[in-house]
Amino acid sequence: MAGAKLTDTQVSKTKVKDKPYKLSDGHGLFLYVTPAGGKFWRWQYRFHGKPQLLSVGEYPAMSLKDARTAHQQWQGVLRGGGNPAVEKKVGRKAEAVLVKLNQERSVLAKIEPLDGSVKGVVWPEGSFGAVQAEWFEKWSGGDQEEDRDKKSPRYVEQMKSRIGSDILPKLGHRHIADIEAPDIAQMALEIEKRGAKELARKALRVVGQVFRFAIQKGYARRNPAADIKPSDVLKAKTTTNCARIDKRDLPALLLKMENDTGTEITRYAMWIMARTFLRTTELRGTPWVELDLDGGWWEIPKERMKMDNPHIVPLSRQVIEAFQKLKEITGDGEYVFPGAFDRKKCMSSNTILSALARMGYHGVMTGHGYRGLASTILHEGAKVSPILRQDGYREDWIELQLAHMPQNKVSAAYNYAKYLDSRKQMMQDWSDYLDEQLNKAKQGA
Repeated sequence: MAGAKLTDTQVSKTKVKDKPYKLSDGHGLFLYVTPAGGKFWRWQYRFHGKPQLLSVGEYPAMSLKDARTAHQQWQGVLRGGGNPAVEKKVGRKAEAVLVKLNQERSVLAKIEPLDGSVKGVVWPEGSFGAVQAEWFEKWSGGDQEEDRDKKSPRYVEQMKSRIGSDILPKLGHRHIADIEAPDIAQMALEIEKRGAKELARKALRVVGQVFRFAIQKGYARRNPAADIKPSDVLKAKTTTNCARIDKRDLPALLLKMENDTGTEITRYAMWIMARTFLRTTELRGTPWVELDLDGGWWEIPKERMKMDNPHIVPLSRQVIEAFQKLKEITGDGEYVFPGAFDRKKCMSSNTILSALARMGYHGVMTGHGYRGLASTILHEGAKVSPILRQDGYREDWIELQLAHMPQNKVSAAYNYAKYLDSRKQMMQDWSDYLDEQLNKAKQGA
């Protein structure tokens, strides 16, 4: 209230009492007077409905005029959605570590960017790599039990691989406070040049998360990633789904896959992916224990699926034969598709994408593209080929085989084994159709 405003005289002549007391200046700002004679400016306010108290300053070092100015500034923080008490703590911590961080810059400035491998690297204190490691530990573990439940081990490992391959080689050695928006934009552009547009967008989001963590911990004062919109840096998406060829170009692709100069394991991976509708991450991480080649089934646990629901893949005759041949090559290890340099790990996330680029399909076909191609062709059925069902295949058969999540998650868990006989016939028809298209390419039709 206007009449409750303090004056300089009132503040300077406050008397000490046996108990502490307050003198209000309005809008929650007050002078707190202690029995020992101390005078402190404080502000009482609410944040998300909860009472908060902020220490604004001490009189006489902070005059009444200065207290009101500071009060107005903190009110602006509150109006902007921030909690002044938290913001002040963060600011103090940032000040405390600033000298130390500046000293670390001279050490980090002598470190060169990595050649693409971050295995075994110990990041210097204050570097983006060190802050990222601290963020990742918190992000992957979670402070609450429900946080841990939301992140499957597969997703955590995928995130770790993405950061190690795409972000740390470019930014890990840099001091976190020295990284600017152009540095982050350049990192994203180099990822995009590989044809991995969506990964470039995800990398921008991850860097932004690391910087928000850094600000909270006092390692940085601002988030340069917030200055970048993916559309400002990266090319616009040309399709709503992953890039894929038209069905008329399928015969030529199948022939190139068969004649690819890459490893035999890579050729089998592409061949099986085209026939099973799986996502790249789900395919490359396959352990042998999931396969029942005698029964003709492949059952994938929910931990390895994007939608966190178990999934069954009926195996066609051709796919079973392919797995049997692969068993002779990789059957002594855990993974069906082991890594090229470390057989204790699964195939790299870029292997299939690189193979497609090698065959001339950079930017026009991805491993994920086989899924969209299969969906389109199976819906049309015999219009595309007499091998396929006359009126096409039912929507729910196709969607279940693509492991798309129904709106009701309970029904998703219950229905994953539904229509298995029909889906098994559909998968056999699909493999027969791909054989037909391959033969067409071989005959020059």
